[in-house]
Amino acid sequence: MLNAVRRAMQTKPTGFFHNSVRHVAITTLWSQEDSYALLRLCTGLVSFSTLGYYLQPAILPILQSMTQARKWSGHLNQLFGTPAAIDLNHPFLRAITYLDIFDVIDRDAMEVYLSLASMPALTHLCLNGHGWKGLSRRVLDECTNLQVLVNIWEETDIHPARAIAANPPVSDKRFVVCLYYGDYLKDWEVGARGGTDFCAKADDFVERKCRGEIEAMS
Repeated sequence: MLNAVRRAMQTKPTGFFHNSVRHVAITTLWSQEDSYALLRLCTGLVSFSTLGYYLQPAILPILQSMTQARKWSGHLNQLFGTPAAIDLNHPFLRAITYLDIFDVIDRDAMEVYLSLASMPALTHLCLNGHGWKGLSRRVLDECTNLQVLVNIWEETDIHPARAIAANPPVSDKRFVVCLYYGDYLKDWEVGARGGTDFCAKADDFVERKCRGEIEAMS
């Protein structure tokens, strides 16, 4: 796959990647050089997942031109270098509607992450595992466009996930606990291709709550 992308970068006409590529996920299989070279061409991305060690502040100038992006998953802390440097007004993040962050949220940095509530376009927020409890109430209260807040757990964490689902920290129909099995990127690709990923399942769950088909605290 990587070699095929390299060949395309060398042979496709100027503007091909901008006009044709809408979804990109990059992992540690990619070098920083290859990743940055590809992203410089893919300025028309709609969704972008970053699971690579190359995610660091040096990528921010490249992302600045990706103002069409609506869905991003990755580490905010790695992207900006430190929690204190996180800038949710960065052009790349300003229009994001679906945000899935992998950060382990330290109590000392909580105030920085609380500013997620100020993101004007945010409709779907996914927080992974532990460390998010102090965020949920304020984000749900203050993020006026938020439709779903997902707390997602890996299958190996089924017991804490069940404990949170049984005793949620907020009584809000938009709050969902989700357990996913298998490969995160496979699920991401399903969503990118228009299929039913975990976020779409969470949407459906919230809609069923609102219709009274499921108890609000389920």
